[in-house]
Amino acid sequence: MINFPNWFEMTAQHNFEKFVPDGGRALQLGVFTGDATEWLINHNWTVIDVDTWEGSGDEHSNINFDEVARYYDLRFRDNAAVFPVRSTTQDYLCCQQRYDKERFDFIYIDADHHAKSVLEDAVLSYPLLKVGGLMAFDDLRWEAPSGKTLDKPFLAIQAFATIYMDRMEQICGNSQAWFKKIA
Repeated sequence: MINFPNWFEMTAQHNFEKFVPDGGRALQLGVFTGDATEWLINHNWTVIDVDTWEGSGDEHSNINFDEVARYYDLRFRDNAAVFPVRSTTQDYLCCQQRYDKERFDFIYIDADHHAKSVLEDAVLSYPLLKVGGLMAFDDLRWEAPSGKTLDKPFLAIQAFATIYMDRMEQICGNSQAWFKKIA
């Protein structure tokens, strides 16, 4: 078996333990091997996982995403609480808004880290979040290998927080940014 990094355990698990209650409906944008998925289903969540399982840039050039996808599939193939969707996040979110009006209690944004993609994920998923629901962004302070500002999530998260300040309350801002929808 291939040993993949568990970034969830390193950077996110402590926030999940602090902020995520047991049970609900979650949307995860960017999945990798499904470590956050496993945590959620162990806490009685139904999870829709959206990922291309192709990586998102040079920072992942040393990772075999065919192996990542196989590993994920082996972990969750028989789990009725997990619904994998192989798609870009923007394609999924556009269809979700148009055809499926179900709402989520928790949305976790950890897909393509380029600022433009992070902002699109946030804006497109916001209408799908229930009032009182949580939206979390991974890698708030992540440094892109390119060093370019537009390749980092921070700018997008800051823009989203500013624009939606009357609708979202920030509840955490360590290595991640967590918000609660208030309107």
